[in-house]
Order: sequence, then structure tokens, then C-alpha cells
Amino acid sequence: MAAPALPRGTRIELHGEASDRQHVVEWIGLPVGRYEVLGTLVDVAGHEQVVVRGYLRVIE
Repeated sequence: MAAPALPRGTRIELHGEASDRQHVVEWIGLPVGRYEVLGTLVDVAGHEQVVVRGYLRVIE
């Protein structure tokens, strides 16, 4: 089942090597369905350096 389009964004400021290696973002109340999740690392000049894509499925 395809999920409805729910564009949401979260920004987390990183501080180089001093930053945590992992960050957790929770979305509460997502409808059942399959979602594409993108993570983008942007440098101080605003240029995209890394983009990762993953999928998640909400089943209940």
C-alpha cells in the first residue's frame, strides 16, 4: 500500500567529529503505508555532500 505524500523535514546541526554518530527522528501518527526517507548531509556553504535513501513501512 502506497502511503500518502507527507513531506516533512527535520534539521540537525552537526559539529564535525564532535557530533554524535547517530541521530534518531520520530514521526508520530504516520498512516499505514510505505514511505521513502531521505537523509542529506549539507556543508556550511549549503552544498549537498551525501544523500542516502531508505524505505520504511508502517504496518499498524
